[in-house]
Amino acid sequence: MSHKPAIPPAPSDPQRARFDGALKECLEILMARRVEPIRPLPADATLAQVVAKINELLARLQ
Repeated sequence: MSHKPAIPPAPSDPQRARFDGALKECLEILMARRVEPIRPLPADATLAQVVAKINELLARLQ
């Protein structure tokens, strides 16, 4: 996995800090840094397993 360069700090005011904190938390959840990573399906996955995995992905995105 490649690492992205760090984003430089933005001007700090209280509203911006709350916004940045919320955005950082959402990104960390999507990138599985705060939650368990979503595991890939095996090549011989059943339709029920595929549906369950799609539902897992949708739950993570919402």
